[in-house]
Amino acid sequence: MENENDAFSIIDYVVLGLMLLISLAIGFYYALFKKQNSATEYLHGGKNMNFIAVSLSIVSSVISGVSLISVPTEIYYYGSQQQLTFFTIILVGITSYYLILPVFFKLQLTSIFKYFELRFNSKVKLFSSILNTILMIIYSPIVVYAPGLIVSHVTKINVHYITPIICLVCILYTVFGGIKAVIWTDALQSLIMIGSSATVIALGIIEHGGIGNVFKTNYETGRFILKFDLDPTLRDTIWSLTFGTYFHVLGIYSFGQSTIQKYLSLKDFKDVKRTNIIASFGLILVFFLCQLCGYVALARYVFCDPKSVNKIQKPDQILPYYIMDLGKSFPGLAGIFVAGVISAGLSTLSAILNSLAATMYNDFLCNLLPNKIVKNHEATTLKFLVAILGVLCVSMVYIIEHLGTTLLPLVTTFLGLTSGPMVGLFFAGMLLPNINATSVLIGGVTSLVILIWIVFTSQWYKTNKMLVYPTLNVYTNSCKFQTNDSSILLNPITNVTINDVPWIYRISHHLYPIIGVIVVVVISLIASYFFKNKEPVNEDYLSPVVARYMRRKRYGKSASYVSIEKAHLQLNDLKD
Repeated sequence: MENENDAFSIIDYVVLGLMLLISLAIGFYYALFKKQNSATEYLHGGKNMNFIAVSLSIVSSVISGVSLISVPTEIYYYGSQQQLTFFTIILVGITSYYLILPVFFKLQLTSIFKYFELRFNSKVKLFSSILNTILMIIYSPIVVYAPGLIVSHVTKINVHYITPIICLVCILYTVFGGIKAVIWTDALQSLIMIGSSATVIALGIIEHGGIGNVFKTNYETGRFILKFDLDPTLRDTIWSLTFGTYFHVLGIYSFGQSTIQKYLSLKDFKDVKRTNIIASFGLILVFFLCQLCGYVALARYVFCDPKSVNKIQKPDQILPYYIMDLGKSFPGLAGIFVAGVISAGLSTLSAILNSLAATMYNDFLCNLLPNKIVKNHEATTLKFLVAILGVLCVSMVYIIEHLGTTLLPLVTTFLGLTSGPMVGLFFAGMLLPNINATSVLIGGVTSLVILIWIVFTSQWYKTNKMLVYPTLNVYTNSCKFQTNDSSILLNPITNVTINDVPWIYRISHHLYPIIGVIVVVVISLIASYFFKNKEPVNEDYLSPVVARYMRRKRYGKSASYVSIEKAHLQLNDLKD
């Protein structure tokens, strides 16, 4: 990874430093002038947050620095099928709008896993809380490692010195500022992220004489591909990407504690609807910009691939290498883009820390600590949890670095391990009224065990280079210096290498969330024949569509379903 022209200028450092200082300033502002002494204030911002700020915050925390780095890498080395993300995000937004958000907003739960105790029992809640804790602890070091990788590349500072600094900044403004600091910092960081990506793309398009030339190069080098194969062992197909990404994003966006926590910081359901629409289009915009970054990078390097000639060591370094290369002619550009990537990482990490503290406090500590401590030291306990979780995140970065795969498959793999069963549990609760606690617990545990077996065995094969997917062609024939071959593949892998691994471990990482959901639902339905529901399910715990159907089935077509707005008006009348 030697490049004599890679240098982070003073201007770049100033830009990056300003972004970090502003993030800290927002946190300390809310700590000093907007004190949050209760759990409601600290975790939900007093339920009067601005819906535009919440929308931007959700976009920033869902995207993360991982997407900014990994999506361009996927486009560059594996093709354009990532564009299917647009369609799946629209489906996720519609699902959330009609089926999921109404339930959570009506119940107003600090921890969304309290839902399982209401719908089923405390054992299901405990299982889901533990599952979420594992998911977030695994995900948080990946979120830190992604921006750390970029900063390390452009500054030549070891990544293990950088990640503690990133975590420290995040811990400080999250600890002292609570959800208000998280949301407003995220909103600022999302604008930096969008602006920096758009600037890089614009300069890349100008360099290549227009967007048409960029797409032409990608088309001629085989990047515009669509595979309709039904083979589940193929890395990327239309079906695995569409349905796999749907459940993957659903787990983060619709059933994520941090996202729902932000929705519950809004004052009414009208703001929730607006936020869902804005956030959905915001996610589409950012993913589109990430993909364009991959297209312009490939247009520049496809005939002189940096990894093939040892300019970079890992595929995920292709975008930072491109930014530094482009930044030679535009001082400050590298600083702006790195600030955008770090912003995305900070926003996701702060959301994880805040939401995980909420879950652990409400689902575990409140049952263990004396009532006096719970009532009088809520905010202090939450702040302490955020700090401890941040330190744990830093300590796990080393493990992530040595797992031997690019970032997007790594994220999808480990999120699929837990988000698949989690989405299945929520689907079973909200959409299937005949399923009871025993049935869903059997389904959830079975799903988790099966995925642990498949995921960890598959990851073992990948780490030991026994399962490596071939990339699309990249070349070196236009480099200023030549390798032994005028045109070479980045990874000349034969099919024999992959086929030596049993098929179950070659299943695409995109399918892990689908497997998790299907196993939960199917096993739960089968078990429900043996463990019957003795009492009817409270309509508040079901999605509006299902609740309306159940009410009409029970009381006739004239029966009505109480809307969320009406339910809250009734609740306010009772309080008055």
